Parts: sequence; C-alpha cells; structure tokens
Amino acid sequence: MQPPFRSKQEVIINAPLEEVWSFSMDLTKIPEFHPRVVKVDLLSGKTLREPGASYQCHLSGGKHTCIEKDIEIVPLQKIVTVLPEDTFGISKILRDYRVEKRRSKRSATGQPRWELATITRRQP
Repeated sequence: MQPPFRSKQEVIINAPLEEVWSFSMDLTKIPEFHPRVVKVDLLSGKTLREPGASYQCHLSGGKHTCIEKDIEIVPLQKIVTVLPEDTFGISKILRDYRVEKRRSKRSATGQPRWELATITRRQP
C-alpha cells in the first residue's frame, strides 16, 4: 500500500484567532482569499461552513469548477473538506482527496498560524 500523498502549506495571519476563524467560516468569502476562485455557488444553501455544507467554486479563466464539501469542523481548530466532483479530473484520479485546514502553533510574534494539508490515498 502506498503512503498517503501529503502537501503542506502554512501561513501566518496577523489577526486574532477569532477573526481569522470567523472569516474562514464564511463560504461567500472564498474568492477574497483564494487566488483562483472567482465565484462560489452555495449548493446546500448554507453561507457558513458546517459538516455537510457543499459549494461549487468557479475558477479563474472560466473553464473549470469544483464542488467541495465540508465534512468536519472543530471550532477554532480544524476544517476538513473533500472534493467530490471537479472538471479537471482530480476527483477521479484521487478519490480520497481531502484538505485539512488546521490551527498550528503560534508564530514567534504570537499570531495565529494556519496549516493547509492535502491528504489523499490512491485508490486501486
């Protein structure tokens, strides 16, 4: 069995944890922080993240979209999102693709640090 693919990015945000969490919970704000997302359709009718909330992201260039679904929320700690469908083929190749956004240790300046980890297993 192959080990899971992992990709990790980390960002330091100079704002109180509660403000960062509140901003990231609002699905309508995704285009404000994701450089490739220009529009979000709220498929489940929810504007705030919660387990089961799904939304479609329209990517810049107008050719591609992806449907994302939040499956786990741990307040002020972690958001887990899966990618059940997309137009560029990731969901077909990497069926267990998921993204975990989680709080990690504070930076040297005491500001919240967020870690973005992509975790997936390849299906046979």
